[in-house]
Amino acid sequence: MDYESDKDYHAARTVSLDTLRSYLDANGWTLVKTPRPDVDAYKRSSEEGRRGVILVPKVENERRIPAILDAARKLAEFEGRDYMAALYSLQTFFYDRVQCRLISPSSEDGALTLNVAVAFVRRLATLLSTSVKDVVCPEFVHKRISSTEITELLNAAKFGQTERGSFVVNIYVPLQGDDSKGSSSLLFERRVFRRSLEHLMVSINRATSSIDSGDPDAFLRENASAEVVTSANLLEAIDNARVVDDSELDVSVSWSGRIPVDTSVPSIARVAKRHSSTLWNWAAQYRPKNEKKSMSEFIAKVTGVTVEDRDDADRPCGVATFCIINSDEPFDAQARLTTEQFRIATECLMTDRSVAFLGVCERSRSKSTISNISDLKVVIP
Repeated sequence: MDYESDKDYHAARTVSLDTLRSYLDANGWTLVKTPRPDVDAYKRSSEEGRRGVILVPKVENERRIPAILDAARKLAEFEGRDYMAALYSLQTFFYDRVQCRLISPSSEDGALTLNVAVAFVRRLATLLSTSVKDVVCPEFVHKRISSTEITELLNAAKFGQTERGSFVVNIYVPLQGDDSKGSSSLLFERRVFRRSLEHLMVSINRATSSIDSGDPDAFLRENASAEVVTSANLLEAIDNARVVDDSELDVSVSWSGRIPVDTSVPSIARVAKRHSSTLWNWAAQYRPKNEKKSMSEFIAKVTGVTVEDRDDADRPCGVATFCIINSDEPFDAQARLTTEQFRIATECLMTDRSVAFLGVCERSRSKSTISNISDLKVVIP
């Protein structure tokens, strides 16, 4: 094989010899003696009688890339799978893979609208971030999701190649830090990211199983005594990840063999429309009942306006739809506006400018609303 012209040459460049050795050690290959002083030899035999030998150079040199490609070819032959899949396994050995598949009747024509696709990726980031927050700060309600750990997760995680013929997002979550980027060694030593994925899969399965069994209170009982509780924020994020109301979300995790896998943690989960109302009801139960809604400052894009005739200029004369952009996750909300507020909103809609205002927000999956709006003004770039 002419390795220099092989299309996978650049992929092999990302795999170190130490990574190859770690993969072989974790997958049943045994280091054996060899008369050659410049290589390590690994052997493995299968129950079907297949035998494999892979040679790994002892030092990083010009022979590394040919050795990586040759190892991928032999792994593919021994494991009975595609050569590209074997090479990809080497590339991602130090990552857990989260695979999220969106299933929706609205995408049966083979396409998603761009805004839905963007929202899907954005809400998956929120889903993973919230799971990390639950692990790092176990609480039933988080006032804010963003933190140092969240920033580090999003900076370290990778957006994998999508799969042909389906709406799948592959996210690779690292098991070890990249010292060159100043990753927190403590964060990785605590296996926060692995624990966060385990927490996410347990939370989804515990919630959906409780709903499907007809005993929704079972989730509340189990969550009350859980070591890491499922927060109201995560319950909302789980349902929000479906993006559109008629869709289902499949989540699966392929655990890296680099560290031991907890076999009690499910690796497949599905969230459907039938789970939605209960997930939000649980989230509402966890939030303080008599919590006083305080005024908050919002920055938003105006995405739509609807006129309502009114004689009194101080009474609402129309409804505006906003995309709130100064939030952990942008979200849509509607508000009734006075004549002057409506004029400003309409002008910003036509000129694609942002607005800032104060208001009280009530969030839900179906419709978020903002009331008591004041100080609405155009944001000067």
